[in-house]
Parts: sequence; C-alpha cells; structure tokens
Amino acid sequence: FSTLWLKNMCRNIGIAGGLDGVARYFGAFAGMDACVVAAGPSLDDVLPYIKEIQKRTLLVCVDTALRACLNAGVEPDFIIIVDPQYWNIRHLDGLSAPKSRIITELAVYPPVFRFSCKEKLLCSSIYPLGKYIEKQVKPRGELGAGGSVVTTAWDFARQCGCRRIFMAGLDLGFPERKTHFKGSTFEERSHRLSARLHPAETDSFNALYGAYPYEVSNYEGEKVLTDKRMALYAWWFESKCLEFADVKTYTLCPKGVGIPGITPVSIEEVLKIKDISAEKAAVLDKPSGTDFAAQKLAFESALQKAKDELYEMLKSAKKAQRICKDALENPGTNTLSINKKLSEIDSGLIHNEAAELASLVFPGEKQLEALTAKAQNPLEKSLIVYQEIEKAVSLHLDYLQNA
Repeated sequence: FSTLWLKNMCRNIGIAGGLDGVARYFGAFAGMDACVVAAGPSLDDVLPYIKEIQKRTLLVCVDTALRACLNAGVEPDFIIIVDPQYWNIRHLDGLSAPKSRIITELAVYPPVFRFSCKEKLLCSSIYPLGKYIEKQVKPRGELGAGGSVVTTAWDFARQCGCRRIFMAGLDLGFPERKTHFKGSTFEERSHRLSARLHPAETDSFNALYGAYPYEVSNYEGEKVLTDKRMALYAWWFESKCLEFADVKTYTLCPKGVGIPGITPVSIEEVLKIKDISAEKAAVLDKPSGTDFAAQKLAFESALQKAKDELYEMLKSAKKAQRICKDALENPGTNTLSINKKLSEIDSGLIHNEAAELASLVFPGEKQLEALTAKAQNPLEKSLIVYQEIEKAVSLHLDYLQNA
C-alpha cells in the first residue's frame, strides 16, 4: 500500500495548510467523560440511548459506526477516519454530519476532505512525507495507532483529558455469531449484491469464519468468537489500560471479548452523569488560534524544500550509476578511487533529510535481495541499488509536481 499512501498524501497536501491540528483539543475536555462509539454488533443495544449519552459525554465515533449514529438521530462530536484505503471512504457514502468534526490524517483517500461536516482536523501522519513536512511546520498532535480506528479514537479521548472513557460497540469478536451492527455498510452491501448462488448469508459466514476464529470469554464469563486480528486489538487496549492507569475505561457491551483493564458498566450508570452539553459547546465553539496564512506559507516552504532535497538525491543516484557503469565497462579502473567516490555519494544520500521519504517506496530487504541476486560483483549490486533509489525518488517527485 506504500504507493497508495504516497499518492493520497500528494493529492491532499495542498489543503493541509488550511487545516488545524488535533492538538488544539488536547486537554480541552479535562473533567468530562467520553464515549467512544465502535462498530461491533453490540452497538445495536446502545443506539436507543445514544442521544442521552451524547448529552453526558464527549461522543467520539469511528467512521464505520457513523451511519448507525446518524440513523439514531445523533451527529457525533468527533468522527475518526484514518485508513487510507478506498473502501474505507465507502462508509461515508451518502452521509453528512454538519455539526461534527472529522479527525483524519494526510494519507486518507482524498474524498474524505470533501465530506460535509463542521470542521476537519489533522493528526500527525505516521508516513514519512507527512512526518517530514510536519517537522518543518508544527506538530499536529500524535494519536495512538493499534491497527484499528477504534484504538485511535480511544487515544484521542484520552488526550482530550477525559479520565473516564465508555466504549460502545467494542466487541472485538462475534457475540451471538453476529458480525456487524444492523444497517452497517457491510450488511447493506451484502444484501445489495446478494444473488441466488451468492446470498447475503455467504458474506456473513466468510466474515465470521474466514479468519479462523476461536473462543474466548466475554465479560459475563460466556464464550464468544474472536480471531487473531481482533485479539491483537484487544491486547493493545489491555496494554494501554496498564500504561495509562489514571484513565478508567468501561464497556457498555459486556458480550464482547473480555479485556483486562476494561470494566463492564450498565448504560443506566452513564445516564446518571450530569448533562455537559453547555461545557462541551464552550470548548467546541472556541475559535482557533492558528494563523492559517502563516501556516500555508510554512507548508509551501516545506514542500519546496522536500522537492529540492529529492532532486539532490536524484542527481546523486544518477551520478553513482554513471560511476558504476563506467567501472563495469572499464575493468582496469582504480578500485580505490571508485569506492571513494561512491562513499562520498552514499554519505550525501544518507544525510539528506529527504532520504526517509524515499524509504516508503524503496524495496524492502527481501525484495532488494531478490533484485540483486544475479549480480556478479559488488559494483553490479551497487548499480541496482542506485537504480532503485532513482525510481523511489522519481516516484515522489512525479506525485509532488501536482501537489
């Protein structure tokens, strides 16, 4: 997916200077509780109460659960969408949330930035180009990433200053053999594409058993199916609950996979919390202190610097290739002189600030071994490496030309 991430970032980078960072809200909701809405099948049990829950908590919703919230008549305070893949944007098809704020990252599929909402905020990118540019401008605000968008949503709630976080729909398994909440994008698509020889139940069966599920205990001591992927997310939550012991995490869905550190609590307990709508509004309606004109100039400067340094890498890679080719064509060339020249070029490439950018699409160790397997000598191997550097840098420059 590395090329996809790069392509998305270069298409989105032009608007980044006009967006605020998520760090603007870090610590801003101290003293308030949060509710993170995930897309597990148990979300159906919480939805009838979601309006009242929003009055009492900061409501943070993952993209896959947005449709459920909107169908229940609720626009979340924040929506988290950080997956760069095309299929992820399909969860927002036909939706709008004019009162909600989206938190996303620069590598997401570009239509995310056309979604109708109150405001869009960027978190720090986990990809090299985003990190490079942010280093030249200012930190956006790092959010934890445990492989699932719900881990990012939890970490956002934590960094907002919320010391009690209630999880809704965090099943990380298949309670009662269900795979999704009613009306989910997956369910709707399955019904829409169902046919006599491929009924909707086939997709549900594949989702349930395709990843070799196994049984674990839920919060009530009963058995629930999960799989290795979701078990990894559960481990992430367990480790973060230990790391941030001052943050208490609760689940409103006890039929999900039991996670040490997360305590089941009834919805009635949440409904006893006082209404904080006014306090939330005071924070959410506070104007940004960002100088967007200055930020745009800083972004443009950082982008130009990235291009300049990539061009330097490109020239160096081409120069190194010429040295290798000349040496291969003239076996009697002074080996010490060649090695010295290549070492100087290597030093320049390594210390170039844009070197990490090219690493995103540069072949991995195993790929590089396969590419150089037929090389007859070190010079041939070096030539192949410099050719791959040229390809990686050229790809970045091609995409950045239209940024």
